[in-house]
Amino acid sequence: MNDIYKITYISLINRYIDENSYINILKKLVLKGFKSYEIENYSRLVMYLYDKKFNDAFNISILLYMKDLKYMELLKVAKMFEDIGHIFSYKKESMIDRIKKINVLVNDKIKLLKSFVLTDTVCPNDIKVMNNWIYFTRKEILDRLTLIVEKYITIEQLQFMNIKILHITDIYKMDTHSLTNYYTYFIKHLIDKLNEFIDICKLYIDIEVNYIECCNNINMCLRTVLYLENYEIKIR
Repeated sequence: MNDIYKITYISLINRYIDENSYINILKKLVLKGFKSYEIENYSRLVMYLYDKKFNDAFNISILLYMKDLKYMELLKVAKMFEDIGHIFSYKKESMIDRIKKINVLVNDKIKLLKSFVLTDTVCPNDIKVMNNWIYFTRKEILDRLTLIVEKYITIEQLQFMNIKILHITDIYKMDTHSLTNYYTYFIKHLIDKLNEFIDICKLYIDIEVNYIECCNNINMCLRTVLYLENYEIKIR
């Protein structure tokens, strides 16, 4: 398939075929499993289409490229999280519908983690009361960390999200202030990483919608103008 794409690309550049032929062949290749990131310097090739004023061919090519990149990011997440992977692999639904469901699922995870956020409390001045406060604060944090790791997220998933993991013995050695800071970091970064997953979902849907719109415009002989800065993807 890669060789077919290269031949098709060269044929368009040399004007042996028109843009519609290029686009139709590219769509057929995609249905057969063609992935743009497997082509060396694909983004540069696509930019040459832009420079040569092959606007429709450029739009379809770059949208497919961006879809492939975001798909791979989502695939990595799906392989790491079983519940996300189950939705991701459900072929009977469109990719947009699957991504929307994943978006809802990740939002639910965020809501759950937000329930673990510590409420601000002031350490009492009374020594006896303060000691009790320290004891129960430590116990609550340790219990919450244990619950999260045992029930809601695995060590492998934490590593995947680049969350700093400490050995249990090191955690128990921490004073209350250090423990509180680590716990706050732990929850915040978990939520931040899950929000990053949501951003990927939203971006994929935007790209997919633009791709469909672009295809429809081509069929109606209308021009599509893409605002690539909205995708935060550099192609040069």
